[in-house]
Amino acid sequence: MGGWGGYSDYMSTRDFSGLALGKVAGKHFQRGSDGNTLYYVDYRFTPAGGNEITATGEIFKQSWDILKDGDSLQIRYDPADSQRNFPAGTGGASIIYAVFIFVLGMVFLVFGVSNLMVGFKWRRSVRRNICFIGHPFDWLDPATPSKLVSVVEKAGLFLERVPLAREFAGSLHILARRPG
Repeated sequence: MGGWGGYSDYMSTRDFSGLALGKVAGKHFQRGSDGNTLYYVDYRFTPAGGNEITATGEIFKQSWDILKDGDSLQIRYDPADSQRNFPAGTGGASIIYAVFIFVLGMVFLVFGVSNLMVGFKWRRSVRRNICFIGHPFDWLDPATPSKLVSVVEKAGLFLERVPLAREFAGSLHILARRPG
């Protein structure tokens, strides 16, 4: 969803000040081709001073497992248009989620830019300070001190054998010899 998506959901539902008690009329799920499953509940509710409305909303799996036909659940709706509604506690991400994703993105951006700047500095000096066999050097992250290269290499080899971690681990070995 990302930070912007979370913020957008929060902004679009923050004015849903209407609250009503609804009844579960059914539930179903939809499995996507990527393996993700979305859980839905059909419900009926009557907004203040209005007619009964039947709607469908997405809910968390834990709630979907617990709810049965006829159970009560809270419904949030827009008082200006009660057709815009969702089960309370499941509509949109909170502003805290959006801020968290934004801060996390900024941290990655700062580290990425600093690594990029080190890379540019390394490329300028690579002709003068190139390291050859016998002198450990991390070609992918030149800021790694030579004493840590073997430790980082062993950690990378270990992570390549761990089931989920191996999707993010990888090795690139470049050997260079002095010409002549």
